[in-house]
Amino acid sequence: MDTIGQGLFFVAALVLDLLPERVGKLLTDCISAGCYTLCRARRANVRANLAACGGTVTRRKIYRVFRTHTRNIIEMFASSRWSDAEIARRIDLDDRNLLEAALAAGAAVNIGVVAQFVCPVIPFPGRG
Repeated sequence: MDTIGQGLFFVAALVLDLLPERVGKLLTDCISAGCYTLCRARRANVRANLAACGGTVTRRKIYRVFRTHTRNIIEMFASSRWSDAEIARRIDLDDRNLLEAALAAGAAVNIGVVAQFVCPVIPFPGRG
């Protein structure tokens, strides 16, 4: 069974990595819109999670969570084939020193989430 799963992962990574970035973004938009529209309970969960972080919760913010999650999954498959240069091209860090300090302290860092959402309720290494 593991071999089948690894094979499926490899095929998905290959296909998604071969897509032009523009097509990947279009695919992300289509999947995100479908999930946002059809997954009422998940929308409620996202609304509750965002509300726990404070601030105003809007439909646009909720949709952005769906879009980010979809893009992260697509990139999870595709990135398994990316070169270091491609990864560096896709990551935009405001303060690389915060990342280096967190990594040096042994902290696991999810760059996609950290870059998108800053929740004052959840502590983040290096945040003052």
